[in-house]
Formats: sequence, structure tokens, C-alpha cells
Amino acid sequence: MKTVNKLLSELRQQEVKLWLDGDKLRYRASKEHLNAELLTQLKNQKSEIVEFLRSIAEQHQSSTPPLVPVDRSEDLPLSFGQQRLWFLHQFEPNSSANNVPVVVRFTGDLNVPALEQSLQAVVARHEILRTTFPAIH
Repeated sequence: MKTVNKLLSELRQQEVKLWLDGDKLRYRASKEHLNAELLTQLKNQKSEIVEFLRSIAEQHQSSTPPLVPVDRSEDLPLSFGQQRLWFLHQFEPNSSANNVPVVVRFTGDLNVPALEQSLQAVVARHEILRTTFPAIH
């Protein structure tokens, strides 16, 4: 019988997605990638796989600091990356060096209200898209 690591590696190569849903082990794969032998091994090592996935999830949760709201009543410091961009902007204010141009071609009928609503939802979800950095002298 294969070790859990080897089995999970093989499943990943076969594009089999595994996840925990409460106490249940769930998987998603196309029929051509998940053959009868792999399915049998998956069922035979289910408890070990569940234990392994739980330990990985616990490690991830313990190493990731929680996201907490920050008080917005005062000015916030720039991150290192933001400071770098500000510094470069001082040398060449009209440069587009940090812009990434993208062209999107829509075919068919465009539902403009749905597109506007989608873009507004993205902006509402990601604070950085609503953030400005005024120059304070």
C-alpha cells in the first residue's frame, strides 16, 4: 500500500482535487484521471488522508495571522512596495512603467449593467482599488 504522501502526489498529478467538508472527504476528478485502482486506494486510506488534510489545515491556520480591521481615523504608513512606487513616481511622474496593459475583446451582446455591477463588486471587495495616497507636504 502506498504512503499517504505518495498517494496524494499521484492524485495531484492525475488532477484529482481533494478537500474536507466537515468530517467528509470530498474529491473531484474527471473519469479518465481517476481509475478504479486509485479510487480503491483513496477509499482504503481515507482516514489517513483526512488526518493529513486536517493537520495541514491546522498548520496553515496557526501560521497565518488573523485579518483584523485597522483604525482609519489616522494616516496609515505605506508598505515597502507602496514606498517604492511613490519614490519612482517622484523621478518620472508621467511614466506608465508600472502599468500592465490588457485588452479584452467581448463577442456577442454585452450586458452593460451586469458588467458595471461586476466591476463595482470587485472595487467594493478590494480596498486597495478605492485607496488614494495624497501627498502631504
